[in-house]
Amino acid sequence: MAFLQFIQIPGLSGIKNSVINSSEGTYSGVDNSSPLAALIARLWLVAVILGSLAVILFLVMGAIDWISSDGDPEKIKKARNKIVDAVVGLGILVASFAIVKFLEWIFGFDILNISWPTP
Repeated sequence: MAFLQFIQIPGLSGIKNSVINSSEGTYSGVDNSSPLAALIARLWLVAVILGSLAVILFLVMGAIDWISSDGDPEKIKKARNKIVDAVVGLGILVASFAIVKFLEWIFGFDILNISWPTP
């Protein structure tokens, strides 16, 4: 977004989005003493977001395929497989979140906010 720094529209410079806080897009809330821990935490978060979007997309595509199948058993089977695959993907996303929370409970610290001991 550095290229947008050069675009200046009078009167718009004071506009602030109240929904997005100023720490969005930064490593705020993640311990910066270890860049690897911050990277792993952000990669997991991005994977969950992209996976959630893929689940929604596959559910919608499966529903559209099912509606437009005109009773053809082969098309219905393909549409059902898309929907089942989306539900399995959702289960994997929920399981990854549950595993992270379970490990946090077992070890007693926030796994996504790892602080590595430094000398």
